Amino acid sequence: MKKLLAVLLTAAMTLSMLVVPVTVSAETTETTTTATNVGYQTVAPVYTTENVEENDITDLSGLSTAPTSGSYCITDYNGMVKLAKFVNEDQATMAGVTIYLLNNIDMTSVENFAGIGTATTPFAGTFDGQGYAITNLSMSSVSTANFGVFASIKGAAISNVVLAETCTFNHSHSNDAKNGNGTLVGMIYDQGTVQNVLVNATVNQMSSGNTHYFGGIVGQTTTKDSSATQDIKITNCQFSGTISQAPSNPHVIGGVLGYSNNSETVISNCLNTAAIYTRWGYGTGGILGASTAFVKIENCKNAGNISCKEQTGGIVGYAGNIEILSCENTGVITSIGSGAKLGGIIGNVSSRCVVQNCTNSGALMSVNGYSGGIVGNSSGVTTISNSKNEAAINPTSSDAAGIIGYSNGTLEVTYCVNNGAINNVTDDIRGQPRLAGIVGQAAGTKATISNCENNGVVNGQSRIAGIVGEAAASTLTVEKCLNFGTITAGYNTSSDGAVAYNCSGGIVGRVNTNGSISNCTNYGAISHTVAGYAGGIIGTVADGKTVTFNALINKGTQSHSTGASDWLCGNKSATTATINGADSCYDVTEEGYATHFTGYQIGTYTENEVSGNKIRLVGTIGSDYANYDEVGFIVKITRESDGEVKTVEHYCEAIYSSLLAENNNTVAASKYRQGGYMFALALYGISAGEYTFEVQTISLAMNGESYTVGETSTFDCTIPVPAA
Repeated sequence: MKKLLAVLLTAAMTLSMLVVPVTVSAETTETTTTATNVGYQTVAPVYTTENVEENDITDLSGLSTAPTSGSYCITDYNGMVKLAKFVNEDQATMAGVTIYLLNNIDMTSVENFAGIGTATTPFAGTFDGQGYAITNLSMSSVSTANFGVFASIKGAAISNVVLAETCTFNHSHSNDAKNGNGTLVGMIYDQGTVQNVLVNATVNQMSSGNTHYFGGIVGQTTTKDSSATQDIKITNCQFSGTISQAPSNPHVIGGVLGYSNNSETVISNCLNTAAIYTRWGYGTGGILGASTAFVKIENCKNAGNISCKEQTGGIVGYAGNIEILSCENTGVITSIGSGAKLGGIIGNVSSRCVVQNCTNSGALMSVNGYSGGIVGNSSGVTTISNSKNEAAINPTSSDAAGIIGYSNGTLEVTYCVNNGAINNVTDDIRGQPRLAGIVGQAAGTKATISNCENNGVVNGQSRIAGIVGEAAASTLTVEKCLNFGTITAGYNTSSDGAVAYNCSGGIVGRVNTNGSISNCTNYGAISHTVAGYAGGIIGTVADGKTVTFNALINKGTQSHSTGASDWLCGNKSATTATINGADSCYDVTEEGYATHFTGYQIGTYTENEVSGNKIRLVGTIGSDYANYDEVGFIVKITRESDGEVKTVEHYCEAIYSSLLAENNNTVAASKYRQGGYMFALALYGISAGEYTFEVQTISLAMNGESYTVGETSTFDCTIPVPAA
């Protein structure tokens, strides 16, 4: 029997000229990259800033005219009133002036504080609260004016401020103007920074009329001068106050920022813990309500429950062009009206969306529309990568999935994981919802779903699956995906639900386009109790469509009370569609202990501060794993640039004894997918280029006499240049 040490040494030597450096390892059953931890910092009312002594600078309240340079201090409410007068009445922007708070500022004695800055003379100075709190402030909005402690700023820097829970902001004017309405800052024009801010205030959002924008910290960012440099940053801010229920008219509300139409707004390291409920909101998010210009959000978290009529998200409600990086939602997200677009991270996107390394663990409940653990709906160019949903999604009559509910543009989903249950909570199938672990419905021009994994159960009717409920994009690619979740199609059909639409599959429920599905494996059981089609890989392929299958493995069982079922495609024998390459697919449930190559995943790694590329080969061994002492791979690698060929052999030893011991110790059942076992080989440090891999699975019987050669698969792949 070949020894593991000798094999590893041989592997390292044979790859030394092809991939540098090389590490070969057997991996566990986890198969996709998980999201990174978010990096937000909780704001505290004490900051590390330079100590400014009172006798070092002049008290602003003692001045008769506005300064144009230098440093000044505020020691009580008179200084705040004087600052507002200088800017609003004397039209002094305070550019070049730095102002410090030297203690907590009690605003009890101030009536009708109008805020600092106007649309014509926004505040442009530097304001450093040094961690001191503004207390007992009560403000009421004025018609057509921006609203906040700093009503309008441009080019200003505001930092280290606390708005205490004794502060109240009453936003109640009835005009139709879309003003900037916030607590600390109403409107930021062109440039400005807000950082290290904690708001615990109460917001009474009771305005009527048409759409109003409101933010827990900043109301709106916008472009005032198109020729000016656009640069707005909101950093390390936290809203932990309360926002009261709005009346029955449309609002845009964000826990940190309400609305943005400035093309260079960046929100980072921010946290919302407040519950936000808007009966008729049209863009509500824990961090940002809505935007029509480019916004970048990174390392932010929402922990507040969010409820809205539509376009609702844990991080963002609605966006035209947005990047969301390393963000997390733990709040429950609920739609309270029809036509909802509901997302754990973002509710609705119309133009461009990039989501990376994000996690949702807040449950979603939608009445009607589209809902997704990461993105609810997208009609633009959407890229979602390395993101994860951990929460249950409970739609009533809408498309829903663990990653994105509905796409009607260009979609790319890579290295994403769903662990939450997808449960349709009604037996009304008239809406024919598409439900899946990764993508509910992929329509539009192009859809690519790769290296994704579903572990959540999917319960519903119509078109349901582990990876994609319905694939209808003009160009379709589904590859290197795994489903471990049980798929259950129930409820009675009605005259509104055609049999052709009642389909369930381990990978895709219904394919209604031309495309390819390759290197995917289903481990989940398919239970179909209604008329229609059930397939271990595909429920049905629509008539007239051509789909290429390659290297597909079914390890799950199918049970079907009425209609057609098959381990590969439920209506394979009845459809007039063309299915190519079916002879390269395998039903492991029938072959029992057969050893198969499942697929591959391309990723990256970092070790000892050195980053590089990794390719991961995945194999399966069936339920009769006790017959094997070793399983493994023989891999022939050809580099296209020079035709050089290298071979790697790797074997996992003592499969039977190790599994038996672990089973006796009641190890988690993730290793026993439907009674089988999954094994993997990872090659690290592969240089960029075009490669062809020929993978052969190997098994050795327990008697140790001879190896059995299993499946051989060949695939081409591009190893990218590692990210800097």
